[in-house]
Amino acid sequence: MPKSPGKSASHLILRGTKFYYRRVLPGDISGKIGIKEIKISLGTSNVREARSLAVFWDVRVNQILLYWRRIEFMKEDQLDQIRQIVVRWIQDKKDELEDLRAMGMSDFMVQIDGETGERIQTTSEDRIKALQEAVEVEQEKLKGNVLSETWIEIIALQLAKENGIPIPENEKQNDKDALPYRRLCLELRKAFIALGKEEINMMNGTYDDYTEIAKQKGLVSMVSPSSASLTKQESQNNRTQRLSDLLKSYVEFKKNKELAGKSVSEIESKCGLFIEITGDPYIEDLNDELIYQYLEDIKKLPSRHTISKKYRGKSIESLLKMKIPQKDLLDDETIRNHINKVKSFFLWLEKRHYLPSGKYSCLFEQNKRSKLPHEARDVFSTDDLNKVFNHEDYLNFKKPWEFWLPIIALYTGMRINEICQLLLDDIVNEGDIWYFKICEGEGKTLKTKTSQRNIPIHLELIDLGFIDYVKMLKRDRRKYLFPDLNGNKTRPSHTPIKKINQWIKAIGIRDDEKTGKKTFHSFRHTFANRCKELGLDQEMTAEILGHSEGRGDMRLIYTKPAGIKKLYGELISKIYYDVDLTKLKNYMKEKGPNPWEK
Repeated sequence: MPKSPGKSASHLILRGTKFYYRRVLPGDISGKIGIKEIKISLGTSNVREARSLAVFWDVRVNQILLYWRRIEFMKEDQLDQIRQIVVRWIQDKKDELEDLRAMGMSDFMVQIDGETGERIQTTSEDRIKALQEAVEVEQEKLKGNVLSETWIEIIALQLAKENGIPIPENEKQNDKDALPYRRLCLELRKAFIALGKEEINMMNGTYDDYTEIAKQKGLVSMVSPSSASLTKQESQNNRTQRLSDLLKSYVEFKKNKELAGKSVSEIESKCGLFIEITGDPYIEDLNDELIYQYLEDIKKLPSRHTISKKYRGKSIESLLKMKIPQKDLLDDETIRNHINKVKSFFLWLEKRHYLPSGKYSCLFEQNKRSKLPHEARDVFSTDDLNKVFNHEDYLNFKKPWEFWLPIIALYTGMRINEICQLLLDDIVNEGDIWYFKICEGEGKTLKTKTSQRNIPIHLELIDLGFIDYVKMLKRDRRKYLFPDLNGNKTRPSHTPIKKINQWIKAIGIRDDEKTGKKTFHSFRHTFANRCKELGLDQEMTAEILGHSEGRGDMRLIYTKPAGIKKLYGELISKIYYDVDLTKLKNYMKEKGPNPWEK
C-alpha cells in the first residue's frame, strides 16, 4: 500500500493507489472561468516521486493563475501605459544627464562625508565603478537574488502616484491592485540597467545610438515616445485624450510635488480657463490657432468673473460677447500669471511627449514679460538694506517677529512661512554650530519635498542675541519661536507678510525696472544673489534654499547632503552685506533678549 503524502506535501492527495495534484482556485478566478479546482493524476504510487511532480505542477499552475490574473487585471491599455511611463522616464533621465554634462557637471556622483562634511574626491574610474555596482545590484534583483527593495521601488512609487497606477497596501499583497505596480517596477528595473550601461559608455566618451541599445533582448519595447504615441493614436482612430483629462494628471503631479493647496487650485483654475476657452480639444487637435485664440480672448475677460455679481454665472462664451469696461478687465500682471500657468502645463505635456517639444510652449513667450535672471530679481540694494535695518521704526517694533523675520530671511534665504512656523525644538546645536531644522510635523507644512533641510545660523544673528531669545523662551516653557503667531495655524505668515510688505513700501523702498518688485520675498532673492556674487558653491546654495535644481533621481543615489560644518564653513560664514547693524546690536544688548515683552 502506498504511503500517505504527509503534512508537508503541497496540494497532494491519494486516491486509491495513485497520487493526484489538486488545487482549489481563488474565487475571483473560478467565477470567471467556471472551474473551481484543478485535479491532475500524477500517475505514480511513489510518494517521493509524487511530491517532486506536485512541486512541478504547483509552479505551472502558479504561472497559469498569473496569466489569468493578467488577462483579467492587466488590460492591454494598462500595459501600454506602463510602457509609455518607462519610455518617458528613460528619455527624461537621458536628457537630464546630458544637461548636467552640458553644464560641466559630469561629476554627478560627488560624495560628501556625512560626518565630517568633507568632499570626497572621485575619479572617472570611481564613478564608473559605482554605476556598474548599481547596475549589477538591479541585475541580481531581476534574478531573484536580492530580496530587499532598491531605489527603483522608490522611483516606481513616485511614477505610480503621478500616473494613477494602484499601489499595493503591503509587500505581501498579490491581488489585482498589486500586479500593475509590480510590472512597473520590473520594466523600470530593465530600463535602468540599459540606461546605466549607456551612461557608462557616455562617461567613457562613447555615444552609441540609444534606440539600438533599447532594443536589446529583455528590455521593454522602447520605440520612440512619439512613435509609441502614434501607434496608440492610430489604434483609437487618432483621438485619445482630451486636454481636461491630461490636466487631471498634471494637477495630481503637482500635488505629489507637495505644493500648497492654494497653488494647486490656482493651477487648476487657470489651466481650466484655457480649456474652457478652447473647447477642451483632444490632444491631437491642438493647433496654433487655438492658442492664439486663447491669447486674444484672455484679454477680453473681466477680473474675478466667477465672484463678481455682474459676471458670475455667465459662460465664457457669453462673457466674450459682452462689452466689458476697461476698468473691469484683467490687468496685465494677472494675464501674465494666467499665461505662465498654461505655459507650464504645456511644458509638462511636452516633457512627457504628449506634444512635440517646443512646438506650442514657445507661442506663449511673446506674451511673457521679459524677466531678469532669478537670482537678480527683486533684489534689495545695499542702500535698501541700510534703509531697512537702520530705520528708526526698527527699534520701535511691538512684536518679536517684526524684528527677527527680515534679518533671519536675509542671512538664511528662508521663506517667510518656514520662519513663522518654527518650533523652539527646530533650533538645534550640533558640534558648537547652531542651525534651523526645517521639517514637517506639529502642523507645519513645506512648499516642496526638497524644502526639508538644515540651515546653519549666521554669526550676525547670534551677535544680535537670537540664541539668547530662544533660550529665554525655552525657560518660559514656550513651544513656538514666535508664540503670538500661533493663532493662524494653517498660515502663520498671513499677518506678518502683509504688515512687512506695507512697511517696506512705507519707508520709501520702491519697485523699479532694474530690480523688480520689492517685497519680503526679496530677502530670499537677495541671499541667493549674494551667494552667486561671492562665488559660493551652487549645490550648497541650492541645498540651503531648498531647491531641487540639478538633483535628478540618479544624482540622489550617489550624493549625500553636505554636513552642517561644511555648510557653515564654506557658505553661511562667508556671507556678508555692507549693512551697519551696530544700532540693532547695541539695542538688544541694552534691552535684553525680549525687549518687546510688556
